[in-house]
Amino acid sequence: MTLTVADLYRYPVKSCRGEQRAAVPVEPWGLAGDRRWMIVDACGEVVTAREYPRLVLVTPFLTGGGIRLTGPGGPDLTVSAPRGDELIPVTVWQNEAIAAGPRASEGPLPVRRFRPNVVVTGTAPWAEDGWRRLRIGEVTFRAVKGCDRCVLTTIDPDTAATGKEPIATLARTRRWDGKVWFGVNLIPDDPQPGHSIRVGDPVQVLEQADRAGGPLR
Repeated sequence: MTLTVADLYRYPVKSCRGEQRAAVPVEPWGLAGDRRWMIVDACGEVVTAREYPRLVLVTPFLTGGGIRLTGPGGPDLTVSAPRGDELIPVTVWQNEAIAAGPRASEGPLPVRRFRPNVVVTGTAPWAEDGWRRLRIGEVTFRAVKGCDRCVLTTIDPDTAATGKEPIATLARTRRWDGKVWFGVNLIPDDPQPGHSIRVGDPVQVLEQADRAGGPLR
C-alpha cells in the first residue's frame, strides 16, 4: 500500500482551535508554530480544555511579533512574544516552561477530535503501533511512544459539547496500562533548515517492530 500525508494540522496554543495547513516547516522540536504557547492561571499552572471545554472554540493567529486570540463572547486578545527579561516559570504537568505574561454525537467522529499534526492514509488500522522510524517527504522521524488519549478527545471542537466518545469505544479494544491509545508521537530526526512536510507527501516506513502488545510505551 502507498502511504501518503492526507492532512496536516497545527495547534499554536495548547487546547485551543487548530489550523489546517497544506505545508508546515519542521524544526528540531517539531512542527513550526505548533503548541508553542499555552494558557496558565495566576499561579503559573497550565489551563486546558479538560477543565474549560470552551477553550476549543478560541482561535489563535500567529503574528510576526506574538499571537492574537479570538473567541465567542469576548474581545480579541493580542500577546507579544516575551523578551528574555520578562520570563517567569510556569508548570505543565511535571514539566516547567516559560510564560509571557450539549452531548457529543454518536457514530464516526472527525479525526480533529484527536488534535493530530499529521494524518496518514493508505495503511491498515493501528499500523503505527509498529513504526519506529519513517520518512515523511524529505524529513525523517523517530517514533518515541504511543499516544495515550485523554478526556480532551470527548470535546466537540466545533461546539465544545462533551460526551463519552471516542474514549468509551477505544477503551474496549485499545486499553493497556490503564490508558487508551490512538496514534503515535514522533520526533524529527535532524531536520535541515527549510525542510517542510506537505499534504500529499509520501510516507515511507524505514524501521518496523512487532505490533504484538499494542503501541510503543
